[in-house]
Amino acid sequence: MLRFHGKAQAAAVLLLTLAALSAWRLSAQSPGPAAPAPNAPSADTLFVESEPAPPSGGGALPVQEMVARADSSLSAAPGLYSGALSLVLKDGRSAQWDFVLYRRLQDGIAEMSYHFSSRRRGLEAKILYLENGEEVWLWDARRRLLARKRDFEKYESVLGSGFAYVDLSGYPLQDNYSGRDAVAFRPANPSELRQQIEAADRARQQAGLNEPPRAPGELSLSRLTITPIFESRYRRLVLIVDPARNFRPLRTDYFNLDNILFKTIQYYYDSSILNRATARAELTEMPCMLESLDLDQGAISRLEFYTFDSRVSPADALFDPEFLNR
Repeated sequence: MLRFHGKAQAAAVLLLTLAALSAWRLSAQSPGPAAPAPNAPSADTLFVESEPAPPSGGGALPVQEMVARADSSLSAAPGLYSGALSLVLKDGRSAQWDFVLYRRLQDGIAEMSYHFSSRRRGLEAKILYLENGEEVWLWDARRRLLARKRDFEKYESVLGSGFAYVDLSGYPLQDNYSGRDAVAFRPANPSELRQQIEAADRARQQAGLNEPPRAPGELSLSRLTITPIFESRYRRLVLIVDPARNFRPLRTDYFNLDNILFKTIQYYYDSSILNRATARAELTEMPCMLESLDLDQGAISRLEFYTFDSRVSPADALFDPEFLNR
């Protein structure tokens, strides 16, 4: 996880990361006569491919079932959340917004309402997601503009960050993407992955989840490749998932219509957030932070959750587009 200590360090880290990923992206497009060495990092992933194999010890699952399980790990429980969205550009400029997120289920259909504000300008935007993220509304408080995002407008940037509207919509991957293949993967640095997994497992055990320890063969990941069913700005998505934890995604690589990697979103779990209902810091099954690396824009964006309150039952007006500007 990146930790920024001042704009200069954040910009330096971003430039080094962009240079490395750009080199891999360009090498993927070069027809070069030499074949890649075995176990060499590929351009579209930072993981090393092994022989295709069932992604879990329990036997092979249909790819679409793996996608459905990954979906369940990204779903947030109904209630009120608070957190922050931060942005660091490659020239060192940065910005931050606080947000509150209202989420509810209506007859099994998820609805969400983000309210973004900054210390300098106050409320800047409200984003409303209806029908499991299929319907997107924006209230731009600075321009006093209410607009519905349609089709490719859903792929526009949220407040200039590395997240698109569709990335935060919570729309089900299993309903909008078709699973193509699943390949057993191991990371380029297995010892680093092992340390991360063991630390996460210790945190979950200390939280009283009482999950059985992993077998040595479970210290592996899987790569799922999915393609959109409907018209999209994404040619394909590549998900790196953890089969031992119900295929929860660790990272998603985004490829544009030219099949070029242009963005990655990494998911962080097993860090406590404050549950206001119990006044205690607790673990959640959903990601506690999303971090986006946008190669086209040259930016690192981070969406982090701080608190959660399950007692809040959002009012109907919060999910009515006509009330967004009030």
